[in-house]
Amino acid sequence: MKPSSKKIRALRKIGSTKLTKLRDELITLAWELSERNQSIGDRQIGLTLMEIDKSLVEIEKALTQLNSIWLVDRSIAKIQAESLHNYKY
Repeated sequence: MKPSSKKIRALRKIGSTKLTKLRDELITLAWELSERNQSIGDRQIGLTLMEIDKSLVEIEKALTQLNSIWLVDRSIAKIQAESLHNYKY
């Protein structure tokens, strides 16, 4: 049985909210580490910041996936058929 659109939207909203919080926490951590590391210049912290940046990119990709709309092939075919039907020659 296919889950309802309402359940899918609710689950996506939960995922999006949690990922957004995680992203915000990582950004805060990165800024804090960066600020404190300016006077120290620790290479490992610099490398850590690069990895955090990569993680942020992946989180943004995941958020994009959760916020995108996916149409099944039948829906696309139906939309195309309706478009052709409504087209005035």
